[in-house]
Amino acid sequence: LVRTKSLQVILILMAHRYPRVRKHAAEQLYTVLLVDDTILPVEASVYDAVLDKLTCVVWDADQVQVKEERDSIAAMVGVTLPKPTKKAGGAKKKKEADELESYAFLVNEAGY
Repeated sequence: LVRTKSLQVILILMAHRYPRVRKHAAEQLYTVLLVDDTILPVEASVYDAVLDKLTCVVWDADQVQVKEERDSIAAMVGVTLPKPTKKAGGAKKKKEADELESYAFLVNEAGY
């Protein structure tokens, strides 16, 4: 249960919106799989295919392509990924502007 949850989290991070996070997550998973081959209870050919994908995919490429590769790895190892949920409220709320936070206010206040 813990390994499945951990794999699920690392696979989610492998499709993160920031490329450095994706790349680091993939590198860490690859390193752990090299050290301990009992983490994935799969056949040797599937294990090798996962390692091959982890090394061949450019993890800091376009997020859509990376998600497809990540999903194929998840299918190979038998991990189901949660579907992304949309936040309630839809559109982002605009932050009310505080006049003390603006640079223009500071310049006007100083008399320039």
